[in-house]
Amino acid sequence: MTNVLIDQNCKWLANQESKKLLEAYDEIFVVGDDLKQREYDENLATFCMDHCCELLTADNRAYIHF
Repeated sequence: MTNVLIDQNCKWLANQESKKLLEAYDEIFVVGDDLKQREYDENLATFCMDHCCELLTADNRAYIHF
C-alpha cells in the first residue's frame, strides 16, 4: 500500500511538522478533508481499499478487521 488515510483523532500527523513521518506514502488523505468526518468504519475501510491506503487511527474501538 502506498497511500495513507489519517483519522480525525490523529489529524496532527498531517501537519507540516509531522509530514516527515509520512514521507514513505505517495498520497496522504485526511478524514474531514477527503472524507466526511463522521463516517462509519465500514466506509473508511472501503475508502482505504479503493485508494490502496493504510488507516492511521488512535481509536481503539475502530474496526481493524477489514
